[in-house]
Amino acid sequence: MEWAAYWGVVRRRWYILLAIVIVDVLASGAAYERSRHSAGYQACTTLYVADVSAPSLITAPQTALEAAGQLLAGETAANFFGDDLLDVAESSRVSNFMSARLAGRALSHSSRSDLNGSVSGSRRDRTVALCVTNPSSQTALAAAGAVGTAMTTERSRFLGAGITRRTYVAVISSPTVGAVPSSTSRLRLGLEFILGLLLAGGIALLWDAADPAVRDPVDLERLLNVPVARMPS
Repeated sequence: MEWAAYWGVVRRRWYILLAIVIVDVLASGAAYERSRHSAGYQACTTLYVADVSAPSLITAPQTALEAAGQLLAGETAANFFGDDLLDVAESSRVSNFMSARLAGRALSHSSRSDLNGSVSGSRRDRTVALCVTNPSSQTALAAAGAVGTAMTTERSRFLGAGITRRTYVAVISSPTVGAVPSSTSRLRLGLEFILGLLLAGGIALLWDAADPAVRDPVDLERLLNVPVARMPS
């Protein structure tokens, strides 16, 4: 189908396109506002991770480690431990631990179901940033403190005694809370709008193809299966 034919479909079925685009804009906007308000707040804490099988790696300056040839091995081990710690922190076991720690503090949105799946994070070198998202700023802050405790002083119950003996984990940044970044919500809004436009175009094409009306010589040739004589212009 040539571009002229597509443009013809748009002119004939503009009302379908307009209706779907309006519904798409309203639905996407409502979903964006709902997600922006329901996400609420995010509290983050930063942990330091080291391998204590080589105690000097915890405190030795980088130049000394490079000279001793230990820096790569130490950082590699710490990175592995940091990845494990990040995976465990996002588990339901830690969410249950947070909920138990927050029980009795009269905090809203602090049940197991509220906290399950609320932890996210990232690792950079020997540090792990753990964040808790919650509609309540107080609950997010308290939960971030609880997940920090779970991954430091209480990590043996989640990581096992062997890993705990080999690792050194400490909070190096106390939890801070702020509004959830909305960049992800805006990206989702844009994607939903684009998908709505594609859906509108697809429905318009199908509607037009199912219409038995004869609009031009091409439709007539397709209907009769015979060539149509065209008068010279």
